[in-house]
Amino acid sequence: MLMFAPALPVSSAAESVVVAWQRRRAEFTHDWLRNRFLPRVLAYLTLGRSGVRAGRQTVESLAVSLREWPARGGDSLQLADEFCEIMSPLRVVENIASTLSPGVASFLRHTALESWKLRHQVPALIDDVRSAYHAANESYVEWAASDSEIPLQAMALECERLARTLSKLPSRVCL
Repeated sequence: MLMFAPALPVSSAAESVVVAWQRRRAEFTHDWLRNRFLPRVLAYLTLGRSGVRAGRQTVESLAVSLREWPARGGDSLQLADEFCEIMSPLRVVENIASTLSPGVASFLRHTALESWKLRHQVPALIDDVRSAYHAANESYVEWAASDSEIPLQAMALECERLARTLSKLPSRVCL
């Protein structure tokens, strides 16, 4: 997979949309999922596996994080849904296409979009984001109904997959 394609120049208006999406992805994936949510879940699970009873602070921080999941977990789906529109090369190709005949412009748009999707495996990555989110959410619902640690372990694994997959999405507009 070619992930080091040169970035394409975009207008300042388009760039602000791209930067906003990048910021939201970083805030969700790194700030919340990897640095807040997962460490709390994993700390609780590690204590449970070691036979040490979790302290009040660990249990409270886990409870806070798990209460955030229904509202925050879905942010991954929104990021995935917006990815193609915001990060595709159509933002740049449109400037060129507007100067061409309708048939050639249509061909250029289609070719640029489809080659970008293929080169960066966009459909597979988007499907993996959705799959990881839904699997994590199912584990969350199962955990909430049973209060067993087993669904929480499955949720942690799926959240790790979700973070990895979101990080694999190209971070700039490129072909």
